[in-house]
Amino acid sequence: MGQGYSGGIENVENEKSLPTYKQRGRHNTRYDYYQNGKLKSSRITHANGIPIKSIHYSNHGNPHLHPIVPHQHSWELIDGQWKESSEWTPYSGENYER
Repeated sequence: MGQGYSGGIENVENEKSLPTYKQRGRHNTRYDYYQNGKLKSSRITHANGIPIKSIHYSNHGNPHLHPIVPHQHSWELIDGQWKESSEWTPYSGENYER
């Protein structure tokens, strides 16, 4: 099992396989997406399988909007649906809060 994730850590083959509100994952699990052997993003699920955090390990090709790598986005209720927030905070691995 993954450290701090009772559901463990799973690798997914493409970004569309990361959990969403409609396509829930397993409870308390971190999903890692690798592209060409490099960790590109992670998504962490809550006890109900809904994502609560996304972690991005690149600046999405836009260093002006994402000058800090890695960074994290919370998931929040936007227009009646759970979505990844456009707001981000730095991610150091230690500051992750569930």
